[in-house]
Amino acid sequence: MNDLELEKLVQFIQEGNAEQAVNKLYEIYEDVSNNPNHYSNENKHFFYKFFGEFLFESGEYHRAVSMFKLAQSIEHSDEIDSFILQAFIEPNIPEFEMNYIENLKALKKTVDGREFTNLSYYLIPTEFENRYYFYNKKTKEIMGDFTLFQTKTSAYKKNEFDSFSSYLYVEKFEIGNSLAAVSSVVKEHRECFVLIEEEDKFLATLQGGYNPKLNNLTLFFSYLEMKSFFEFHTNYIPRNIISFSTEIQKSQEYIQFIHNNRRMSLNKNRENILLSICIPSYNRGHRALENIIHLLSSKYDYELEVVVSNNGSQNTTAGFYKEIEACTDSRVTYSELKSNEGFYGNLVNVCKEASGRFILLLSDEDSVDLDILEKMVSFLRSEPNLALVKSSTTNQSEFEEITTSPGTESLYQFMLTSNYMSGIIFNKDLLVEKKVIENIEIIHSLGNEATLHYPHMCWELLMCQYGAVYSTSLKLINEGAPEKMEAENIKIIKKRGEVSQYATIESRLEQHRGFFEVMKSMEIFKDEEIIKKMYKKLCDKTFWLIYISLENFYKKFSSQEELLDIIDEVHLYCSDLHYLNHFKDYTEVNRSNEVWRETLKKYVLQLN
Repeated sequence: MNDLELEKLVQFIQEGNAEQAVNKLYEIYEDVSNNPNHYSNENKHFFYKFFGEFLFESGEYHRAVSMFKLAQSIEHSDEIDSFILQAFIEPNIPEFEMNYIENLKALKKTVDGREFTNLSYYLIPTEFENRYYFYNKKTKEIMGDFTLFQTKTSAYKKNEFDSFSSYLYVEKFEIGNSLAAVSSVVKEHRECFVLIEEEDKFLATLQGGYNPKLNNLTLFFSYLEMKSFFEFHTNYIPRNIISFSTEIQKSQEYIQFIHNNRRMSLNKNRENILLSICIPSYNRGHRALENIIHLLSSKYDYELEVVVSNNGSQNTTAGFYKEIEACTDSRVTYSELKSNEGFYGNLVNVCKEASGRFILLLSDEDSVDLDILEKMVSFLRSEPNLALVKSSTTNQSEFEEITTSPGTESLYQFMLTSNYMSGIIFNKDLLVEKKVIENIEIIHSLGNEATLHYPHMCWELLMCQYGAVYSTSLKLINEGAPEKMEAENIKIIKKRGEVSQYATIESRLEQHRGFFEVMKSMEIFKDEEIIKKMYKKLCDKTFWLIYISLENFYKKFSSQEELLDIIDEVHLYCSDLHYLNHFKDYTEVNRSNEVWRETLKKYVLQLN
């Protein structure tokens, strides 16, 4: 088909009916597309322009613009440019400007010098919702089309996901994928960051339609802008990277650089810590240092801190504490008491030094499973109002997946269940708000063996009143081999046997009295039925601890008769009216105590 024939065909189409015209135009279009060298540029330009005008009149705006784009690519035409402006762009400018302003407000992002009139592109709308072409203001060029807020079906590249971390989406200029994901991300209490590679085009897309979800995105227009943001803000680093544009290696390198920079001591953060891992330590500097080295291998930075309180250690491990004190990692907080203030004083100190919203108690003998830690911090961020979390350990503490409401449900389920300190997590904000440590301090100052040996269980009692409690079978704590007891913590019984101070019968009974004094101070300790149920649980706890003392210590050096006398003594103590007079009907408590006495006696009688 030569140029003369093309001119005749166009004339025929102008005079023919619409259906014949459409069929013939598409026939010519196919031929021009397949055999471009058979036509002069002038005729191709003329055809594309003519076809575009025909399609515009037929309401096929998308294909019309595509024809005008082809025509302009052959030779720029002021006539076509004027038509595009008058037919597509100018009628929509007021709406475009309003959309742009509202979207910028939603983004909460300052875009200097980018008022609507300064944008590099206009949008050319089509008959399809959210489908546009770009129009370059400077070159007057019709550029490629795109669908606003479109979600792509697959990522170009993504890394191994972290169940805790936020997300970084790398996009050219379209942000449909991040907008589609942002609702679920926010629901998980995570953040959604977006790195835009083509800033001018992205800003132009904001003309297309208002989207309130933009409010939940944090945008960067360069890697340096992202780096600067995380240097001056305490937001957690987005380690989950999804790229719909390029490879993710550059993003990973920048995230790692930011992480390394945050670990420097000069960049210490105490504002947005989620979890403080609190390690009270005494005369075991080597174990404390091992814990520090292990915990600092975690991938987290501002999410957590490790707090060590040295209880005035004086033995040969003191040098290891100096190494901890000299640590330049920003995640380490070290405190040293001038003298031994006992377990109670050291635990209070380490918790007061903590800055996290939650505090995890950890013996220096034990260690944290870092894989489980990822799941735990993710859970804590999603449940910020929990009062307590009770995680399992590899031996002594085994819990099931249970959540209880504040008050009696939490108390009846969990009171006095944390003999083993490692693994219990307190909501520090709630601990401070309710002045739990201060209230226990008042009781402790009067002389109280329960607060002396088990301050964490006393705090736990009070905290159960104020918030929900969650227990989990996840073994967050790997129990370490216990160290030899310090001589100062050992008591010689009848010159025959050594017993840990806290495990003597005298101390166990004083602990019983001490816990009861703590219970009496509680806001919930008013209703007789509640008092009775709590006291029964206290008696159960005391009898169990007596069994542990007999099994681990007393049976090694005591006669059967002496052990039976101990059991009678404990039974008499727990059944004393000093306690029972706090409620009218103590039949159930007496019956339970009697069962314990008989059970322990059977245990003693079967000992060889």
